Amino acid sequence: MFKSKRLLPTLPLFALVLSACGAGPLAYVQDHPASELSCPREKLTYERMGETALIYASGCGEIVRYVAQCNPNGLCVGETHVVVSRGLRRQAGFDLQCNDTIELTRLGQDTFGATGCGRRASYALLNCGANECTIVQNTQTQ
Repeated sequence: MFKSKRLLPTLPLFALVLSACGAGPLAYVQDHPASELSCPREKLTYERMGETALIYASGCGEIVRYVAQCNPNGLCVGETHVVVSRGLRRQAGFDLQCNDTIELTRLGQDTFGATGCGRRASYALLNCGANECTIVQNTQTQ
């Protein structure tokens, strides 16, 4: 009985510490796919960029850039995301003078290659916010 009385004051502290632990940004994003994507969960693939909260999801021809809001213990409370493939295709279609299908390839953390109509260019995402990124061509069209 003596030991249980000493343990009782620590139970609320233990519950508080346990509630601060989470599964991390990748698990959070996988559990909260973007509603704009009409793609079944099983067709989505995810890639976390190093130890950051930046995650790319791709599937059904779309690419989504996520940034999860998590505490140091991995408890995530939200995320912002941008369907970057739509803006990239729109900009590449203009730059490449191409109305055909534009194929996208992620080259680096926030860089993409676009190919269409026998031409190609690369793009960087800058100043990504809650709903959009600035898309800048960082090579000459080839």
